[in-house]
Amino acid sequence: MNLYDTACKSVYVDNLSQTASYLLIIEQAQLLAIDTETTGLEPLQGAKLRLLQIAPLGAPAFIFDFFTLNNTEKAILGKVLQNSSSVKIFHNAKFDLKFLHVNGIEISKNIFDTMLAELVILSGSAKTGYSLQDIAAKYLGIELDKTSQKSDWSGRISTQQLKYAATDVSILPRIYKAQQEELERLHLYDTAMLENQVVIPTYKMELHGMYMNNTAVLSLLIDLE
Repeated sequence: MNLYDTACKSVYVDNLSQTASYLLIIEQAQLLAIDTETTGLEPLQGAKLRLLQIAPLGAPAFIFDFFTLNNTEKAILGKVLQNSSSVKIFHNAKFDLKFLHVNGIEISKNIFDTMLAELVILSGSAKTGYSLQDIAAKYLGIELDKTSQKSDWSGRISTQQLKYAATDVSILPRIYKAQQEELERLHLYDTAMLENQVVIPTYKMELHGMYMNNTAVLSLLIDLE
């Protein structure tokens, strides 16, 4: 079932049988905004990926229901994302990438995280102001309703939840453009790009851990003390 919602410009997809044109749009897009809705915060503690929202520039947001897609369909979607040379825009990319990774979808390049970009822009001048709600208000003058964020994503998906999911992902390209201009103005663009390159190895370390030389770490701790 592929339901097109004209109000929030989104397409809900619960199988890939009739979506060849959607996948082609995703694969060929220059910009892809990506977001997820999950049943919890930690994929290694039982939380599940429920929705994957993908908004190609100039197209509706495609909302894929991971509770109904089979493993073959998820693999097809993952291959499309891997093949795409587009810039992939996230907000708090590390969170989304971990859930995608445990579902067999690995994005390995061209990441732009609007949360990290805002942290670079703020440069320590404030301890808050980098949430999606904050930056939507700052750059777009939009007040996001985040009520649905804490709703039950494990049951039947409501129209309100779909609108919430579509809105969050659809505003990311506009924020991305505004942040690029601000980073250039502040001469911080290269710094933000460096931060974005670190996202992928960081999320993998959080999922899989990393080798430590206990003796060297203990020596470092002693030196620090």
